[in-house]
Amino acid sequence: MLDPVPDDAEQGGLSEQQKRDNVVRLAFGGDKGLFDAFCREIEAVIPAGTTVVLRGSAVTGNRWRDGSAFDADGPGTSDLDITLVGADVVKYFKVTGFFVPDVHSRPLSDDDPDIAPQLVPLRRTLVAMVHRPVNIQASREIVIQLRGDLLGQPYLTLFEKPDSLSILSRPDRALTLRLLTYNIRNGGAGRAGLIARVIASSEPDIVLLQEATRPDVVAEIAERAGMADWRSDRSQSLAFLSRAHVQFAASHRPRFSRHAFIEVAPAGEQVRLFGVHLSALHAAWTERRRLVEVQSLLRAIAQHQHGFHVLAGDFNTLAPPEDIDVGRLPMRLRPFVWLSGGRIRWRVVQTVIDAGYVDAYRAQHALAPGHTMPAWDPHVRLDYVFVPGAFADRIEQCDIVEHPDVRAASDHLPVLAVLRRP
Repeated sequence: MLDPVPDDAEQGGLSEQQKRDNVVRLAFGGDKGLFDAFCREIEAVIPAGTTVVLRGSAVTGNRWRDGSAFDADGPGTSDLDITLVGADVVKYFKVTGFFVPDVHSRPLSDDDPDIAPQLVPLRRTLVAMVHRPVNIQASREIVIQLRGDLLGQPYLTLFEKPDSLSILSRPDRALTLRLLTYNIRNGGAGRAGLIARVIASSEPDIVLLQEATRPDVVAEIAERAGMADWRSDRSQSLAFLSRAHVQFAASHRPRFSRHAFIEVAPAGEQVRLFGVHLSALHAAWTERRRLVEVQSLLRAIAQHQHGFHVLAGDFNTLAPPEDIDVGRLPMRLRPFVWLSGGRIRWRVVQTVIDAGYVDAYRAQHALAPGHTMPAWDPHVRLDYVFVPGAFADRIEQCDIVEHPDVRAASDHLPVLAVLRRP
């Protein structure tokens, strides 16, 4: 997110800083963190090149028409009026949803609740965050100039979403590769918008997906999250998304593996990424199967052992001394542990470490649990990012992603690794 207007710039008789302070105090109860989260929700949905503007009494403290104070009729009664400014975002509105066709839309609001279908989930989320009506309008820049500069109506520029090239050209982005691994559960159907917002919030360069068995859903996620390249196969769990076109991508199925692994070589990068999804269920015999699968994977990628590469995905296993709290498992899964004698010998992660890899999350967080499942009550860590020990110094960051939609988007929490480029 970029703030294109200096804090001391004046418009409508107030500086940007004064307007921003008013908005945070009046509409967000003084909670700057909630204000920032509100902006991030919008950023995740709108197209690149869009500027987001807030108008109305939240900006000035008084209504433009009659001078009444913000929330004069009681807490949560004043609207937040958002205008999305840009040539692409006006296309989100139906042809019947304009005051001036293709130039200035009517507000998406309780009066017109379906004139911009792609923005309906966003509006619902924003209303839930601030507990007041939120109206979303789209305009080309000339309308904002008319209202603000010629009519003197104050407005606050919340942020500008840069285009993909400007994101990639930022100095911090030039030095690092942002890799996200995310199990989207059962193909992700019906949750593409939620998943895309979670993904976009992390601004990844590459996303390795698991349970991505619906190419149509993956295509929708890619479009919504601003990803230029993607690959998905209905017969495979693994898929990828990429902000830029990749040089190479292929699926491989080692002998004895239930799932293939996906290999991705980003264009212009000296790294290979391997997406992994090992067999599920917590039981002694499934852990033995996962052990065979990971040993097959390690043999298959042995040629890359001395170069910079990453293994990431849903390994469906625990890293000792971590263990399962059987009492927190769904009843349908508890018998598998009981049939294993009540205790499972977790060996997969140690096998990967013994092969010379570093657990990126644990390297950054020695004590934090890092639980990734289930998203609504995380109590096991199943999702990992591994880097060869010789390249451990390239791990800049590895975190579990939090986002307002993450619990509804999937049953897994995504993991973001930020890796320093050579």
